[in-house]
Amino acid sequence: MTLCLLSVGSLAAQKKPKTPVRRTGRTLVKSIAPPKIETENWQEFESNELSLKLIFPKEPTLSENSYVEFGRFQVKSSIIQSYINTDYYLVEVRQYPADALPERDDLGESYGGWLKKYVLSRATIISEKTVNFGKYKLVEFVYQQSPNEVLIHRALVVGQTLYQIMVQLEIKKPDTLEQTIEKNRGKIDKFFLSFELTEAGFAS
Repeated sequence: MTLCLLSVGSLAAQKKPKTPVRRTGRTLVKSIAPPKIETENWQEFESNELSLKLIFPKEPTLSENSYVEFGRFQVKSSIIQSYINTDYYLVEVRQYPADALPERDDLGESYGGWLKKYVLSRATIISEKTVNFGKYKLVEFVYQQSPNEVLIHRALVVGQTLYQIMVQLEIKKPDTLEQTIEKNRGKIDKFFLSFELTEAGFAS
């Protein structure tokens, strides 16, 4: 999710004009319109196939793909995501084949340990906690991958399905990380608390 920006300074330096630019008596400055601020329009997303529903602040998009994980399992990954202004909301549903994962209610915690060791090893973890989701355990991490962003990341394993729910917020100076989270607490909670598993056997 971290976006890598390539420096164009060296390229710009190589593209200096060979002849001087002609100066005129007037300098024309083109005004740049400020970016348009999108208004939140919370909408429910529901999928019977993925056995979930929740709300997003803007109509989300759905993308699907399949891949082989650890050279053993054919996994289907469905990503529901929504960008609005500088905020990013995402849910990933990773469906494993039958009997690929053990039948345990605390696999969310186990996945959280793996996530912390292998995926977040270079991130700055601000906090972590375990949350009860019905009879299941859901793990939450708050972390940074760069100084100007903060991510709140939840993971839950139910049966043969991994759910990852995430919010990424831009830290706008002079706000601190903590102030950014508090200013957006209503939206964060609204998104996370709307997450519901709809299949009868998954009811939270």
